[in-house]
Amino acid sequence: MDNYFKPGARVHKWLGHEVTKYHHTLEEYFERVTEAGFELEHLRESRPKKDNFLSEEEYKRRLRIPLFLFIAARKPK
Repeated sequence: MDNYFKPGARVHKWLGHEVTKYHHTLEEYFERVTEAGFELEHLRESRPKKDNFLSEEEYKRRLRIPLFLFIAARKPK
């Protein structure tokens, strides 16, 4: 990912529309979750599955650029 350590807004074309995405590092996500008093339970990245793509080229591109990060956290009891 280009400019990984530069957080902030990034405008991209996505599904035919211009969207603004907000990039943060994994470290920043972890800090925000714990600063808010949550405990991290699980972290998952959206690893692409070859069967979901019409072309080998698009599948290989998605192996280079993750689309989503899923974070599960909870407030301690």
